[in-house]
Amino acid sequence: MASPRSTAVRRPAAAEPLLADLPAHHAGWLDDLPPCPAEAEVTVARSRGAMAHAPSDALRALGYVPVGTLPRETAVVQLSIPREVLAAHPTWWTAVLATAVAVWDTALGPVALARAGDLCVHRDRVSD
Repeated sequence: MASPRSTAVRRPAAAEPLLADLPAHHAGWLDDLPPCPAEAEVTVARSRGAMAHAPSDALRALGYVPVGTLPRETAVVQLSIPREVLAAHPTWWTAVLATAVAVWDTALGPVALARAGDLCVHRDRVSD
């Protein structure tokens, strides 16, 4: 009899995205956000504290896909970045890193557990 672990459907670690938290506590933060690379799908979730400074229309105009609200009050915007985007667009990734306050590698089990709520917002495309 196979163990539950071996029969569970799992995504390969290389398929897990990175989550990048960007501060969004003032209106000018969008000036530092580089446009999303063409043909890349990078989702954006916003905390309640960031709603005023991160309008969905402005994020869409930069090529991002707004997906919902993070369960936090601090003014933060979170990008969910597929790994293939990192590899294909290193200059864009460097610009994102320059503004990020935290980056989470969800391929790591403890990080995936700690950021499970955030991942649900991105994967399930919970609406705002």
